[in-house]
Amino acid sequence: MTWLLVLVSAPFALTALFMGALMGVRAATREAIERGLIHSTCPVCHAQIAPSRAR
Repeated sequence: MTWLLVLVSAPFALTALFMGALMGVRAATREAIERGLIHSTCPVCHAQIAPSRAR
């Protein structure tokens, strides 16, 4: 019975971990753009990425 609970809950736990990691990467990227550590244009469409707050 325990294995069934693990089997059912595992996809939800993995999804939560992935989403948390993705949010962390987005926050770190935004911070690096605002500090000027990386170039602030989108690599796909080359649009300017506006900082969310003033420096």
